[in-house]
Amino acid sequence: FERVFKRFPVLLAVVACAGLLGGLYSKFFVVPVYRANAELIVNAAERTTQSITSEQLNTAETLVEIYGIIIKSDAVLEKAARRINAGLDYDSLAEKVSVGAVNGTAVMRVSVTDTDPQLAMKILEEILRIAPDVIQDKVEAGSVKVISEPRLESKPISPKIMQNALLSAILGMV
Repeated sequence: FERVFKRFPVLLAVVACAGLLGGLYSKFFVVPVYRANAELIVNAAERTTQSITSEQLNTAETLVEIYGIIIKSDAVLEKAARRINAGLDYDSLAEKVSVGAVNGTAVMRVSVTDTDPQLAMKILEEILRIAPDVIQDKVEAGSVKVISEPRLESKPISPKIMQNALLSAILGMV
């Protein structure tokens, strides 16, 4: 313990330098990744004039999972890749797209990540144009409608500069 206390200024300098280097590396050498999002509502029935029952809500929640699989299928993504014409194939596009339920509801969020924020938005907009028709064609029940227009998050989701600096400082301390 005494050895560590004697070398505390050196240890502090190493930790500070490691943290600073990690933060600077993240800021200047790691390519930022952006995310575009949109929300869709899943309806269990095509159109209904009656009030919605709990059974219809449960069915809609199940359909979120099914519709998410369809959105990430080649029926949607290959068509989107052709329309965008950005040299993307199905596999590279599928890596950029994620679909999931919002808080276990009948609302699903479609997200696209890319180093080019405009391309992320373009991909998402194309998916939103294609997916509802493909879903209705494949499932032949219910519907899906966009409830939140595509939007680009204001800041990149990666790199997390402060987190990387802190991890670098911890490694420097070790």
